[in-house]
Amino acid sequence: MIAGADVGAFILDNKVKTIKATIQVIPTLFKGAKYDKSMYMELMGLLYVLLAKARKEGTLALEADIEDPEKSPVFSQYPKILADHHIVEFLTDYLRLMVSGNMNAFEIESLMERRSRRITSRAKRPRTR
Repeated sequence: MIAGADVGAFILDNKVKTIKATIQVIPTLFKGAKYDKSMYMELMGLLYVLLAKARKEGTLALEADIEDPEKSPVFSQYPKILADHHIVEFLTDYLRLMVSGNMNAFEIESLMERRSRRITSRAKRPRTR
């Protein structure tokens, strides 16, 4: 009975656009998280390999891997990461900045932080058509 009153109040108080957006989001509540522990572990493994390679061979050694991740022997060891174009794009963009050497670590960190906030805020907004 209370749930029915809540639904009725929600319908009366909101615009059709908001109601449609809410209905579209409801199925995502029952899905599991997109990123699970195995994905995070794979990402940590990839970062370890890339940073170890940069330490041993120099940052320019990463250039071939970050310019074409699909053909990279390093990225190909991590299929879950390679399948998610958002992660690959984010990672390669900032590794490219590191390799170019035009920015210091604090500037890169600031850029990454701003981009992460922007991605997070977009993900939290309801999608409307």
